Amino acid sequence: MFQRNETRMLRTDLENKILSLKEQLDFHSRLIDGCEKLVEHGLYIEKAVGVCKQAEYESRLTEELRLIRDPTASELD
Repeated sequence: MFQRNETRMLRTDLENKILSLKEQLDFHSRLIDGCEKLVEHGLYIEKAVGVCKQAEYESRLTEELRLIRDPTASELD
């Protein structure tokens, strides 16, 4: 009887540990998923900033070239 009760307690203890480990695994899995989404969002923002900087650079370059070209064109007339 004593051994049977001890076995039952051990089984319950192990089942509780398994449940606890499953909950931890689920939590860590959700945490990793959240981190992945943050990284993806960060990369998206980084790419968008790069595109904006490139567009700004191209716009400034076009404007500077126009400023150089206009006086030169006037001198040739």
